[in-house]
This record gives sequence, structure tokens and C-alpha cells, in this order.
Amino acid sequence: MGGFRPVLAALAVLASLSSPARAQPADPPPQPDPANRDEAAEHFESGVALMRNENWDAAILEFRRSLDLFPTRSATFNLGMCLMAVHRYREALAQFETWEQQWGDVASAEEHATVNQAVDDLRGFLALLVVTVDVEGAEIRVDGRTVGLSPLARPITVEVGTHLVEAVAQGRAPVQQEASAVSGERVVVSLHLEPSPVVEPPPVVEPPPVVEPPPVVEPPPVVEPPPAEPARPEPAEGPPIDTAALEPPSVELPPPDPAGAEGISQAWFWIAAGTAVAAAGAGTATAVLTMETASDDDAETYALLTNVLLPAAGACAVAATLLALFTDFGGESPPPAAVGAFTDGDAVGITGWLAW
Repeated sequence: MGGFRPVLAALAVLASLSSPARAQPADPPPQPDPANRDEAAEHFESGVALMRNENWDAAILEFRRSLDLFPTRSATFNLGMCLMAVHRYREALAQFETWEQQWGDVASAEEHATVNQAVDDLRGFLALLVVTVDVEGAEIRVDGRTVGLSPLARPITVEVGTHLVEAVAQGRAPVQQEASAVSGERVVVSLHLEPSPVVEPPPVVEPPPVVEPPPVVEPPPVVEPPPAEPARPEPAEGPPIDTAALEPPSVELPPPDPAGAEGISQAWFWIAAGTAVAAAGAGTATAVLTMETASDDDAETYALLTNVLLPAAGACAVAATLLALFTDFGGESPPPAAVGAFTDGDAVGITGWLAW
């Protein structure tokens, strides 16, 4: 940057000729607010002092603030020189182009010569990218910064080095390409945008059918268990039963009637009557034992005997009654006979004898 120091020496001349406090530019757009003139002048003077100390970053902030308040050609020129000093060449060139557009008609020949020298120095650090895209209206980006829509009206000024050029358009697949540029070079980048692949929409998935919840089944009512039956009391033990006392008395049968040849012998009548009496006595005894015994098995046995003996006693009684109608009792002595009932432990029986 051989011409940079002589140009920097001319800054004092530019500052004295066109500082915000001393010279008003000829209708610079946009129209500044006169109320901000004094504050803009203060920031301008601070920027000049920082430039003399080569504090470029701080000076850039002061000149930008001054331009925001009250734009002037001297602040624009000085901002471009500070950006050039920190190697931001593309931004510096943009400031000098703004200077030419807004204040070139009112600037002196000496000012034009100084600006042209700075622009010539900058072009030695910059290159041009000529970007063409086969789709009109595509967005063109350089290093992630949008520079315009295709077709571009003019080449893109870039700094020396490698840059990433991109193009994006609706309905097209985005494309990018790297381009390396050296100082003063004009690099052409041609981008081809392919149609975006058609993406089939995913199949429509029908929602699963709504499954009605099962009806609520009421639980069955709680059935309380029946109250427990009270324990059956054990029968009280009494005195032993004298089974001998239950035996009916022996019935003496009358002797047979020898003269009863014409009727039924008295022996049959007495046998039937005695058997009825004996069976009735034995049935009565087993009935008593059934009610008083403590053993279930014995009670069943006695009940069975009772059910046999009492009906047998009734049958014998009926037979004796019929025999009484046909028996000859004409002074005949009954034959010697005896009928009785007996018990032996759990056994009950009938005994009898008859002599002719």
C-alpha cells in the first residue's frame, strides 16, 4: 500500500475544508437534521484524532456515528480510509463509491485526486466475480451474504481469496461453488440449478377405528355368609339303661284244645297274639334306645329295628284278630308256649316256643 501514507497526509486538508462545523455539503441525501450538526461535528473531530493515533477501529465507530447524525463527504472519505487501514477493502471501496455519487459534483479537483488515488490502491487488493445463473430471479449469495437476484447488473467486488458462491430458487435444488480470486482478476462463475426432485407426499394413514370401551360391569353384591350354627350340645351322660327292664313278660300260650277239630287250633291264635305283643315290646324298646343313645351309628341301627318291629307287631295283631274269629275255644287248654323279646348289647330279637 505505497500510496496509503501520502493519502493519509491529505486528511488534514480534507478535514479543514469540509468538517461538519465549517462546510455544508450540496444537498446530500438524505436531508440531515440541522439540530444534530454540532453533535456530528464532535464525533467527527474525535474520529480525526483517533486516526492520527492509528486507532482505526475506534475511529470507524466515531465516523459512523457522525454520518448517522449529519452526513458529510469528509466523514465518508475518512471512514473509507479507516476501513482500508484494517484491510476491509470491499467496505472501503463502497464508501468511496458513495462519496463519488453524493458529493462528486461539489468536491474540488484536489479532493477528487485524493479519492481516485485511494480507489486505485483498493483495486489492487480486490477482485471481481461475474456470477451467471441459468434461472432468472435466483437469489445469489457470496460467503453467505445476499448480493442480489439473477441476472446481476454488474460484477461483485470481493477481496482476494477463496469465496463460496451460492444460488437459490424456488422449485430448484440449491447449488454452490467455490471461486478463488487474486488481485485485479475478473472471475466468472456459472451456476446451473436443477429442478428439485419431486417428493411424493406420505400416504394418508387412516386413523384407527374408535373402539368403544366395554360397558362397566357392576360387581356382584357382597353376600354375607350365613351365621354359623351353634354347636350342638353333647348329650348329657345319664345312668345306664337297664335293657332287661324293657323286655316284655313272657306270654304263656294256652294248651291246644283236643276237641277243636272243627275249628282252628288255639295255638295259632296265641302264637300270633304273642308275637304281636313281643314285637310291640321290642319295637318300643328300640325306639327308646334310638332317642337316648349318644352314638349316631347306634341310633341308626335302633331306628332300623324300630321300623321293622313295630310294623311286624301290627301285622301279627291283625293276624291274631282274624284267628280269633275262627279259633275254637271250647274248653280246650292252650298248648304250652312262650314268646318274648330280648336285647344283647346292640342286638334286639324275638324268641318263642310252642309244644303240641
